[in-house]
Amino acid sequence: MKTILYICLSLCFMSCDNPKNILQNPTPAKIKTIKVSELDQFTKVSNPIFLDVRTPEEFAIGSIPNSTHINYYDDHFKAKIQKLDKTSPYIVYCKSGFRSQKVSKLMLSFGFTNVYNLTGGYDAWKE
Repeated sequence: MKTILYICLSLCFMSCDNPKNILQNPTPAKIKTIKVSELDQFTKVSNPIFLDVRTPEEFAIGSIPNSTHINYYDDHFKAKIQKLDKTSPYIVYCKSGFRSQKVSKLMLSFGFTNVYNLTGGYDAWKE
């Protein structure tokens, strides 16, 4: 009987999370997404910064008006991202959404608090 009690107590204590571990290993923030159909309503409320992470050649073909352009393949890309205001809302986009998803994740790891990945990227927006 004592053995069963000790086993139950041991399992109980092992299942409890140590608060110190939670602070040391926070759960990574989930990437938020936004659809093109939601942009009008969202921009009326939050005045986001559109961050275009496509190449200069892609950007020259066209972009969402008033976008900030930082080339994903630039050697100083991470440093340029880190210089941005971490409290502003950002809608990150590329051609189709793959690079911008990576950038959104990177921005969250740098401490940005309000980052959205544009689903489908510029291709979805221009349709």
